[in-house]
Amino acid sequence: MGRNRKLFPNGKLRLMAPKNAQTDKRYSICYEYCIFRKPVRRQSGYTARIADWDGEQLKASYGQDYREVNNILANRISKYDAIVAQYAQEHPNRLTADIIKDILDGKGVCRQDEGKDFCDFVLSYLQSEYNKHKISFSTYNNGRSAINIFKQFLVSTSHGTYKTDSIYLGEITPELLNEYILFKQNIKHNCSATINHALTPIIKACKYACALGLIDHKIGVLLEDCRITEIEEYDANEKFDGKYLVEEQLSRLAQYCDEELCRDRQREYIIMFLFAFHACGLRVSDIITLRWKDIDFEHKKITKNQIKTKQRNTIPLTQGAKDILENWEKTHSKQHFVFGLLPDDFDLNNAEDIYNRRNSVTASINQSLRVVGEKIGLPFTLTFHVARHSFAMYALNEKKIQMSKVSQMLGHASSEITERIYAKYLPKTLSDDLIDMSLDIPIPKIKK
Repeated sequence: MGRNRKLFPNGKLRLMAPKNAQTDKRYSICYEYCIFRKPVRRQSGYTARIADWDGEQLKASYGQDYREVNNILANRISKYDAIVAQYAQEHPNRLTADIIKDILDGKGVCRQDEGKDFCDFVLSYLQSEYNKHKISFSTYNNGRSAINIFKQFLVSTSHGTYKTDSIYLGEITPELLNEYILFKQNIKHNCSATINHALTPIIKACKYACALGLIDHKIGVLLEDCRITEIEEYDANEKFDGKYLVEEQLSRLAQYCDEELCRDRQREYIIMFLFAFHACGLRVSDIITLRWKDIDFEHKKITKNQIKTKQRNTIPLTQGAKDILENWEKTHSKQHFVFGLLPDDFDLNNAEDIYNRRNSVTASINQSLRVVGEKIGLPFTLTFHVARHSFAMYALNEKKIQMSKVSQMLGHASSEITERIYAKYLPKTLSDDLIDMSLDIPIPKIKK
């Protein structure tokens, strides 16, 4: 009958001298643990000659401080032995060479979080979700970028613990996350939506850590409440840099759309741009998610939940928007989503997927519109959001529509927000008596 295997190894000191060691040369003294016949070593920071080492400790020939050094080395071995024993008892059959390495490196593996690095844990979680095809590459990449910024926060605010840019998983707290939010707001000047997207991988990884028992459940619940509530005045921070198309430029854009040199994909993006203009400045996220059932041709209106503000808004279906939709329906296969930029089974309740799709589609559209803008001689870079500003300026300055009406069409929470955004570019007086939604811009032909 064989001997019972010891549950955990004890450490010892070893002088790392080779067989053909030189007698006058000093060699490193290491801490050594042997597990599954595999040695794990870490240098102690002390050295000695072969003649000053008796196989277990320093001899008197080492010097007058040999007792002090021996005590230091013995105490460290005792400390490591105690941690190894504690881990082996709390985690039966889980002690490995890597765990012992972590103990010798001072990573605190006997903590509830097992000494796991917070940032590394989040990155590992993101990698796992991406490998299982649960998140897209852009979500994975954005998460990695968010963690890099979190590390910057730890360094700049001196919140790093065992490293300047690192904390243990168990050291993440609601208070720390709130300080990170203030850092993003005041130093990085991020809006609420951007901050919430940066918090998403952190909060999801912490939720996973709670499920594994690495974080206290109560802390996990509090962390989930750290997201910023995006109130209706979210649009108050919407910036307008003065770039919009006047009537002549809009006509030139529509004319270019009808030319043979215009590529099919370019033509579709121009049509979407012009539709956004005629549809009271719909944002690109609302163009992407627009469904045929959101459109009431009989009563000439579009009613949908705005993706950005989460508010339900009703706008008039202008003749220009109606013509574009009717032509599009004739020349394109009818799908659940009007412009076919999302699959029919796309979940509109998945905010993260919408965010990723919007970024991807916007990048593609803007790349195409930039080329078109250069072709028609615009003095600035053409982007999809210019359609929204063009509608606002055209409705206010050319058609003299009431500020309150335009504000409602744009989906702003109040006319004060609209005025704040566009006041610099408005005439001193606006006539309120003319409300005419007939926008006199040519509609391009839609080809198959």
